[in-house]
Amino acid sequence: STKGLGKVYENAKFDGILGFAYPNISRDPGVNTFISNLKENNVVDEGMFAFYLGDNSDGELAIGGYNPERMQGEINWVSLAYAAYWLIPMDQVKFGDTVITTGRTGGIMDTGTSLIYGPKDQVMGIVKTIENARFLPQVGLYNIPCDTELP
Repeated sequence: STKGLGKVYENAKFDGILGFAYPNISRDPGVNTFISNLKENNVVDEGMFAFYLGDNSDGELAIGGYNPERMQGEINWVSLAYAAYWLIPMDQVKFGDTVITTGRTGGIMDTGTSLIYGPKDQVMGIVKTIENARFLPQVGLYNIPCDTELP
């Protein structure tokens, strides 16, 4: 679907598609999250989840841990900078070979969006390297066709 659930998302009271956010940004403060409930009820050993994003292949969601068969190399565990939006500290942002920013900055890990947000100058550093990027003034966002070759 290119329209998603439209009005359902606007009017419904729910925390994303599955509710992986933290309780402090929940639409229902004080209610456990999906993962917290699984852990609290001993359904899973670990209160964690992991995604494998397939490149032209099936992806995978693991709940209660991760699938080591989907990994290469070692895990680099990173502490959250703020336990709400899965905000992590980053030392550098690169897009292809272009360094967008250096020095301490933050990044939000969100599997539920196709948007890239950031300070205007940094976003422009990315956009100027993409031939097919089109600015949509109605929504104040750039659109990049899915079949665009990226650096």
